[in-house]
Amino acid sequence: MLPLRRTDTAERQTRQRQLDALVEAHRRKGGYILGDLTKGGREATADEVGRLAGAGPEGRPRGLECCPTCGEWHGRCLDPSPTFVCKVMTVHCGCQNDNRCAACGGFLYERKLNANHYNPRDGQIWHVPGFSGFKHRCPDPIRDRDDEPRGNR
Repeated sequence: MLPLRRTDTAERQTRQRQLDALVEAHRRKGGYILGDLTKGGREATADEVGRLAGAGPEGRPRGLECCPTCGEWHGRCLDPSPTFVCKVMTVHCGCQNDNRCAACGGFLYERKLNANHYNPRDGQIWHVPGFSGFKHRCPDPIRDRDDEPRGNR
């Protein structure tokens, strides 16, 4: 797949000006922009607290299910963190990552952007901010050629 060339459309120019204005406004205030500090959570209803409170037999939050494809947990649960008491979080497994680069088709990050995942090792729900996708670099067709012996790279 060949990389797409970015065209300098009027829409792209408008969006760039809007982004530049937002960044400059925060810079003037001496501030900075953070990701979603709430992890996309919302207040649980009384019914949700009743159904989702506590942990399942494996110690994982109630409401999470094991994905038959990748073996990770996904679903909706109460966040086990004391910072997010009674907050319902949506949790995605590894195979729900659908954030791909428009140019090369590769994943923008190893996890779904602006989403949460459950780590059974520490029992916590972790948020992946959208700006994690800025790390993505399309493969370099010259640098990544397979026809050259490995020692000549």
